[in-house]
Amino acid sequence: MKIQVGFADIMNTIFIHKVSFNVVEPGYRLDSRYHKIFEILYCYDGKMLQWLNEKEMSFGTGDWLFISSGVRHRTFNATKSPVSFLAIHFDIDDPGIRKLLKSLHMSQSFIPRRIAEQSLLPRHIQSIESHMQSSLISGKYTDTLEEQVHMAPLQSLAFQTTILLIIQEMIRLQQELALSMPVIHPRTVSSIELDIANQIAALLEQSPNEPFLIQTIARMVNLSRSQCTKIFTKVYGIPPRKYLSSFIIKKSRELLLQTNLSIEEISHQLGFSSTQHFSKQFRRWTGFPPGKFRPKHDLQ
Repeated sequence: MKIQVGFADIMNTIFIHKVSFNVVEPGYRLDSRYHKIFEILYCYDGKMLQWLNEKEMSFGTGDWLFISSGVRHRTFNATKSPVSFLAIHFDIDDPGIRKLLKSLHMSQSFIPRRIAEQSLLPRHIQSIESHMQSSLISGKYTDTLEEQVHMAPLQSLAFQTTILLIIQEMIRLQQELALSMPVIHPRTVSSIELDIANQIAALLEQSPNEPFLIQTIARMVNLSRSQCTKIFTKVYGIPPRKYLSSFIIKKSRELLLQTNLSIEEISHQLGFSSTQHFSKQFRRWTGFPPGKFRPKHDLQ
C-alpha cells in the first residue's frame, strides 16, 4: 500500500517594484495619484495625514496602511517635525491572492500601532531593517539621500520572503478587523471601471466650478451622465456631485491654511464667480468666514 500526499504546483511571481525608507520634512506633500500595483506603508516616527479616495486618516508612529491598486491616495505632513516611514510597492500574479487583496475593504486597510505590536509585523520590520542597515550607515547624507541597496542572491531570496510574510500578516490582521465590523458586500470593480472613475475624479478636480461639469465630463469619457455617475459611485462610494463638494471644501481649507493667497485669488482659483459667492459658500460649509478661518500670521 502506498500513500502519497502532495501539494498542487505553485507557479506565481511577486514583483517588488520599490521598497524605500523615507524621511520627509514638514510641509511634505504627495499629490493625489493612483497606480495599478499594491502598496504597504509603515510609519517609523512622526505623524502625517493620508487620504484614500478622499477619506482622511491620521497615520502615526507604529501604524501600518495597505493601499489597494486603483485607489487614489495622497499624503501631507501638516506637523512641524519630520516623518520617517517605509513604503513597499508590489504586485503578484497569483489570481487567488490578487482577488483576496482586492476584496479587502478600505475600512480594514489601516492597522493601528496597538494591533500591529501584538502581531508578527515588528519581527518582519526588523528583518527589513537589517537588509537596509549597511546602506543607511555607509551612505553619504546630503539634503536628499537616495541609496540603492544591492543584495546577493541569498539575501535577495530572504528579503523577498520577508515581504511575502508582511503581506500575509497584513491580510490576516485585516481579516480579523473585518470580523469585528459590520458585514460589507463589496461589488466587484473592473480595471476599466477603476480607470474611468479615476479619470472622472481628475477631471472634476481640474474645473470644480464649471457649469454643467458632470455632463461635460460624461461626453469626454464617452458615457451618458447616468453611466458616469453609476461607475463613479461604484468605485468611490459617493456620487460625483458629493465628491466635488468635498474636494472644493478641502481645497479651500488647504489654500487658506497653507498659502498667503488672498481670498480673492483663492475664490478665482477655485472657479467661483465672485469673492462674495466664495465667502458665502465657505461660511455655509464651515460656519466661519474665510478671513476668520486662516492663521493670523503670514506663512513663509
